[in-house]
Amino acid sequence: MARQGLTLLAAAALATVACGPAPAARAPQAAAEPARDRDAPSKWPRFTSTRFGVTLPLPDGKSWRVDDHSGPTLVAVRPSTGERVVLQAWSSEELQSRQRCEVTARLSGVFPDAQLDPLEEGRITGPGSFDTRLVVAVEPRENGALRGHVIAVGGWIRRCIFFHYTTEVASKQEDLLSSRIALARTRIFGELGLGDVGLVPRERAQPR
Repeated sequence: MARQGLTLLAAAALATVACGPAPAARAPQAAAEPARDRDAPSKWPRFTSTRFGVTLPLPDGKSWRVDDHSGPTLVAVRPSTGERVVLQAWSSEELQSRQRCEVTARLSGVFPDAQLDPLEEGRITGPGSFDTRLVVAVEPRENGALRGHVIAVGGWIRRCIFFHYTTEVASKQEDLLSSRIALARTRIFGELGLGDVGLVPRERAQPR
């Protein structure tokens, strides 16, 4: 897979790994994406999960289908583009860290088990005061397509949060992939709102 076309992504979205989210930054935009996606995140429609105590900003919110009840995670899908967000938050009686939260996420089966080749990965602070491991990767598919991932798992005191964004494009649409990943990194994940995340029932974190 040619990685040169993804350098714009590394510059626009992943430079923030070392210094945390930069919501004021303007992400590059592919022509195929709606112009309103360039609006400030505060103007995006937001889905509030009372179950997880998290507010999720979604560009063109009416184009997303959100299921926050059928399974152990919140799943938001945008059929028009194939974008997908999986979100989960939980509390524990024991002190947590990003490492412990990742172990729980892997045991529960929500953490992707694909062999990913990260473009960048690192430690950030966010959302809020969470100590978070952030991974951005591109996965070549058997059909020649490219699947992009933004994965974040963080811990704070006795709380954990897990976020996984995916999108898939044709192999020649690297610019579009970069644009979507940048938006997901800096705006969807970067602008997550935290409400009563500490009150999430502990059983949400139990492996299934």
